[in-house]
Amino acid sequence: MGIKEYLKEKFGDAYTSDIDTEVGKQIGADYVPKHVYAEQGTKLKNFETQATDQAKQLDELKKSAGDNAKLQEQIETFKADNAAQKENHDRELQALRFNYALDSALTKVGAKSVKAVKGLLDASKLSLDGENIIGLKEQIDEVKKSDAFLFEETKEPGPGGNPLKPGEKAKPERPKGQVFL
Repeated sequence: MGIKEYLKEKFGDAYTSDIDTEVGKQIGADYVPKHVYAEQGTKLKNFETQATDQAKQLDELKKSAGDNAKLQEQIETFKADNAAQKENHDRELQALRFNYALDSALTKVGAKSVKAVKGLLDASKLSLDGENIIGLKEQIDEVKKSDAFLFEETKEPGPGGNPLKPGEKAKPERPKGQVFL
């Protein structure tokens, strides 16, 4: 039971939609999405690694400060190493962003097993554009046709009915006065 449901239960009719809206704002005010948190953690680890590597490089430079040619050679080597580390770090972050965006998109389309659906996709035909993945819709449509069991069924609304949202289960209708155990 979430906080909103708990408050609705405790306050009853006094819990209005205005209160619900304000509670939702307050709950989400300090929320950081998982992919942003993981990305920042990865950045921090990489910066710490770079800092220790650069400290070691400076110590080596201090030791060889007597020979100018050797010192220049080491500086160029360290510059190249640092550039390679930065490229590797950028690739890792891009892959992390892509994977979180893909997981999120697959969850939104109702994939029962994100890992199984990811295995059926051709990642070489997908690219990340901000928060959107280009080429995903076409591949999802193909997978839904061939392996529909991997996705939640979306029910079309009948006359006067409400459609179920992905992941929501229909409640069985009970005749009044009967209790099911």
